[in-house]
Amino acid sequence: MNRHAILTITGYNEDGTVTRQSAVGEYYERNDSLFVLYEDETGDGLKNKNRIKLKGKRLELVRKGSVTTCMIFEPGLKHVTDYSTPYGMTKLCISTESVKALRLGDSVEISAVYDLSDGERVINRCKILVNIEFHV
Repeated sequence: MNRHAILTITGYNEDGTVTRQSAVGEYYERNDSLFVLYEDETGDGLKNKNRIKLKGKRLELVRKGSVTTCMIFEPGLKHVTDYSTPYGMTKLCISTESVKALRLGDSVEISAVYDLSDGERVINRCKILVNIEFHV
């Protein structure tokens, strides 16, 4: 059963930068996986369709639109992704330290701690926190 979801995604970088984004979307579970589908708008008015998938300790964030990427967070593994924007494309390596999920009544909180690198050197140490509140 699909449920309406209100989600807040907060990103923390080692330099102290914090970004926060809120959106309304659809939440559902299938085959031991949690999914959230939502749209967001970039600063220049373009839109992205996004999907969050959590299965066990593997978190995926797929974005399609003005920003296109498939970021995979999986503890102990390195995943390489193309990160494409209207300004160009870059390859990023994601080395994940941890992925945690906590269900609290009608909400789920997911966190991931990871390093972003260009394949040779770490660019930034990051944490993402996804809070999902779902409603019938």
